[in-house]
Amino acid sequence: MTTRSSPKARYRLSLTWRVIALSSLLLLALVALFIWLGQHQLTQQLESSRMESHERQQRE
Repeated sequence: MTTRSSPKARYRLSLTWRVIALSSLLLLALVALFIWLGQHQLTQQLESSRMESHERQQRE
């Protein structure tokens, strides 16, 4: 006789894999946040630099 596990138990992840998956998602979210913040900061810096350059050219 072979014992079959139910489909529900077969696809259930262990606690270790759940923690790994959750921490990976959290890390991915943090990386995405840092990338967005960096891009936002660089965009603001570029706009500021362009405005200063434009004002300097108008004065000249």
